[in-house]
Amino acid sequence: MSKFLLILAMVGGLVGLGVWKGIFRAKALPDLSLMIEPKPFEEVIEAEGHIDAQSYHDVFAPYCRYERRVIFLVEEGTTVKPGDLLAQFDPGAISLAIEDLEDRIRSFDQASADIRFRSKAETYEQQVRADTAQQGVVLSGIRKEISQFESSLRKSTVEVELNNQIKWATSAKDQRKRLDWRDTVTDRNRAIQRDYYEQKVKDLKEDAEQLNLYSEYEGVVLYPPIPLQGDLRKVQTGDYLERGQLFLRIPEPGVAIIRFHLEEAQINRLRERMELTFTTAAYPGELYRGRVLSIAHFSEPASFLQNRRLYEVLARVELKDQQPPLKIGMVARTRFLLHRYNRVYAFPKEWVKPEADGIRVVFYEGQVRRSLVVRNAIETEDYYLAESLPEINGAIRLVMATDHKERLP
Repeated sequence: MSKFLLILAMVGGLVGLGVWKGIFRAKALPDLSLMIEPKPFEEVIEAEGHIDAQSYHDVFAPYCRYERRVIFLVEEGTTVKPGDLLAQFDPGAISLAIEDLEDRIRSFDQASADIRFRSKAETYEQQVRADTAQQGVVLSGIRKEISQFESSLRKSTVEVELNNQIKWATSAKDQRKRLDWRDTVTDRNRAIQRDYYEQKVKDLKEDAEQLNLYSEYEGVVLYPPIPLQGDLRKVQTGDYLERGQLFLRIPEPGVAIIRFHLEEAQINRLRERMELTFTTAAYPGELYRGRVLSIAHFSEPASFLQNRRLYEVLARVELKDQQPPLKIGMVARTRFLLHRYNRVYAFPKEWVKPEADGIRVVFYEGQVRRSLVVRNAIETEDYYLAESLPEINGAIRLVMATDHKERLP
């Protein structure tokens, strides 16, 4: 029993000590206060964006039908000029196809030369036959003239021989014409076939020229993440690209922009040509300025990120001559200027108490604690603004008017 009473007394002592310390601290710690004075105030929306180019010159993989394996890439971040080599693809398959076609052309030319030689020999032989037949016709004509003084039987025989000789000569001439026509058709067909091979070689060489990609513009080389072998990453040497696949970008030099992805509640408060200021981690002490360029339509979300529907906002950067240059990809910590007030009291929302007819403000005037209701206060995201206070012109020492006052530890 005595042990139980001892434990009970210890617990009661600890509870009493805690209550005493709480009362002591409550009396010892004064109300938190905040000096509020009328001064200029800017209503802003804070957001983070990324420096980007307003437009890009895109570079695509070749459209040739052979494999497109990358064997050379210019280093990302390199400044290139028109005519500089950007990327090179493996020409192995095309080179083999060109060599095969050139071998076919050489074999074809040799076969054509053999055919042409045989045709000329055959044509020459037929020409000899035609000349011989023509000579026979001449001799038969002479014999016919001589046979005029011979018997009628001899005349008939010579006349038959002359007719046969004429037929043979005519047949030989016709055969020569047929050989000439055959040679003409054969040469034309083989010329067409050779032109076909040469055109294929020309096309392949044009494809081979497409494997070396040269810059047409001046700018900095960037590699965007693209789908490669089931992954989303930047292209590297050794990768195989699809026909016409985008893999390299050169931003257009000139005016830079900031690209934001904001929620609907934020963009509803923005307007085009709105002023903004921003800083970057690379130049923390440098304040840049710009203006809103465009705001995405509410019904056309730019993207879905983290299960939130976001909208794209673009802002134009207004660089001064002496300011450091911005690079694509830099994070811009931005403040959109919604409204600028010349002279107002700015009350943090957690320090005042909203009521039906205004906000209740508790403050000290000297050593006297006062309370008043401020009507027609302007509400912002974090503050209530009042252009003036009744019977007060200068600064006040504000204390929390809410029931749950937070204290310093």
